[in-house]
Amino acid sequence: MEAKNCNGSNNVTPCLPLRGTITASGDLVPLSYIAGLLTGRPNSKAVGPSGQVVNAEETFKFAGIESGFFE
Repeated sequence: MEAKNCNGSNNVTPCLPLRGTITASGDLVPLSYIAGLLTGRPNSKAVGPSGQVVNAEETFKFAGIESGFFE
């Protein structure tokens, strides 16, 4: 929750696919991308405060979270 709140208040927006899947759980695809960013998946991307594309580790730095998540 700390990561979600800090990333949201620091103008960090997760990058989501344009289209989800066409199944009963198609709405879970965008949520999985958000969860990937919040759990620090290395291949997760977001748009930072200045419009640059950043990875999960950089989003945590923007949020001021230095809890050893990426050690």
